[in-house]
Amino acid sequence: MTLMACYYKSIPNENNIYLLIGFGFALIYATINSIVYFTELTVVIPAILAGTQSNLDLLLFEPRKFLFAINGLAYTLMSLSVLISSLLFRFIKNQAFVKYSMIAHGLIAPFVCGAVIWEPLKYIGALWIVTFPMFGVASIKYFLKSEIE
Repeated sequence: MTLMACYYKSIPNENNIYLLIGFGFALIYATINSIVYFTELTVVIPAILAGTQSNLDLLLFEPRKFLFAINGLAYTLMSLSVLISSLLFRFIKNQAFVKYSMIAHGLIAPFVCGAVIWEPLKYIGALWIVTFPMFGVASIKYFLKSEIE
């Protein structure tokens, strides 16, 4: 969410509608994942440690359970946020690394979402472990270059 806000602020207003849409998806992602992780840390894990998780079956972080599905939705939205934002870079020259790292990360979205329904897709969806840091490095280079210019 913060990264999308930084991109939004750094791009001239006439072209940043894609970033605004991407920021919206990033905001939803951050909200959903905050709920998922806070619930896991404050409700589920203490119940497991106390041996009383049987009444929390729906909240266990396992395939075909509520929080697992919601977490998959959140990461799908994160990837879509970056993919939609990549459309902006057709207007910006000399930023191929940023553009293609955003596209690579965004193309993971169907696999992350699909893994909630068909678990073997998680192996492809797990590529976000590579694509998101790649996008992060590209972003660092982009902002450092922007500072110099």
